[in-house]
Order: sequence, then C-alpha cells, then structure tokens
Amino acid sequence: MENNIVKVCGCIRVSTEGQVKKGYSLSEQQAEIERHCREMGFHFVNGMFELLDVYERLEIALKLKRGRLQKAKSGGYFSG
Repeated sequence: MENNIVKVCGCIRVSTEGQVKKGYSLSEQQAEIERHCREMGFHFVNGMFELLDVYERLEIALKLKRGRLQKAKSGGYFSG
C-alpha cells in the first residue's frame, strides 16, 4: 500500500511591529500551522520565514520610487 502523506511548507510572515504586539508573531504562526497539520494528518516539513522591519520596507519603497522616477525621466512610461 502506498504511503500518501501530504507534506506541507508554511509561509510565516510578520512585516509590522503591530502584528507582533497583537499576537501574530512568527512563533505563534508556526505553532498554528503545526497544530493544523497534526489535525489534518499532514506532515509539516518547514516554515519559510519572512521578516521585514520598518527600515527594510522603507528602503525598498525608496528604491522603487527612484527607479520609477528614473524610468519616467527617460520616457519609459510614454504610451504615445
């Protein structure tokens, strides 16, 4: 008989300090995913963690803005 165990990889993400303060921390999310997997008979393989602090998010936003401005100055958005 074939073993049909479903393997699960969870995405665990917190991007704001408020999410952590409201009880949505990385460890709480992972615990919830693991609990759900046990209930469903799934095998939790791994969690992918993504944690962007406020400064990283601001840095990314500024780089995107600079890129958009440069593209606009070079006529990249012209739809003529």
